[in-house]
Amino acid sequence: MRFKSVVIICFLIIMIVLLSGCTEPEISQETELMVLGVNGETREYTLKDIKELTSISGTSEYQNSYGNWCDKGSYRGVPISVFAEEIGGIQQGDILIVTSDDNYTQIFTYDNVYPSTKWQEIQGTMILAYEFNGTQFPDWDVGLKIAFIPPDGQYSNEDSISTSSLESKTAGSLKWSKWVVKLEFRRESETVTFGYDSMNYTLSWSQVLKLPSVNETGRYLTRFGEVSESYFYTGINLTYVVDLLIDIDQTFTVEIVASDGYARTFYRDQFFGNTTLYDTSGNEIGHGGPENVSLILAYYNGSQKLELDLGSFRAAYVGPSSPITASRYWVSSVIFVKISVG
Repeated sequence: MRFKSVVIICFLIIMIVLLSGCTEPEISQETELMVLGVNGETREYTLKDIKELTSISGTSEYQNSYGNWCDKGSYRGVPISVFAEEIGGIQQGDILIVTSDDNYTQIFTYDNVYPSTKWQEIQGTMILAYEFNGTQFPDWDVGLKIAFIPPDGQYSNEDSISTSSLESKTAGSLKWSKWVVKLEFRRESETVTFGYDSMNYTLSWSQVLKLPSVNETGRYLTRFGEVSESYFYTGINLTYVVDLLIDIDQTFTVEIVASDGYARTFYRDQFFGNTTLYDTSGNEIGHGGPENVSLILAYYNGSQKLELDLGSFRAAYVGPSSPITASRYWVSSVIFVKISVG
């Protein structure tokens, strides 16, 4: 009797082992993705959670910085818009910061997440891919990956530039972040708009910080003849931004507008630093130029954000020798930079 019981138990163990081999392996329950909403809500997603969300698939490939096509194949993943809706929704002007496990970040706009008809034709749907050519993460060894599924199946460098904000006009390959661990939807009140013709680009604080920066000092002479302290500013060289939008060899003007409506127009020579310079006694000592004076949009004074009374962004003349220029050209609380040609 005891022998029969042992046989039966052994038989049951064998059957359990055999049957367990026919079932799908358990998906890891470790957190693979953090998603942060504009309202402060945070959600954690395991790989199992992600695969249970609405997904799409499509064929795509992208160009690298050398123009070569890479990683052509079939991708499956969750549209980024699904994560936006899961975490409370977003609105025009909000941004998405994508972070990889090595802290590499890319910034995308609302229009990348919810593309217009025109952008949809160029970039297609933006997804967080977890499968490539039938191989799923973790066997697909790039982790969770940002991908675009355009109608023509090709995400070119031109497509990338055409569907980017000013700070991210880069090769398509840089947008396809690997090993993504965090999606952060952010709403920022600190913005500045760059306008040319009928195009306006509104950049948040985080986007502005992605642009190439300048670190130099400058001083100004007030209308009462007083010279300010020397400010060590970090900011955008406005020449770089204007060069993105127009041919800077042509004649143009740049109007810089403050939040209180004050505006200052810079003609081409002034824009390139050709402005009157003064000594510490307030006497004119000649004119500057691109070699020693730059017009920047500052956002840091030293290692700190600008003082509240200066707003988030300030137009200022700076240079390697801390040039002294007229205070009327230093515009505080800048909200708009308008470029006009001719």
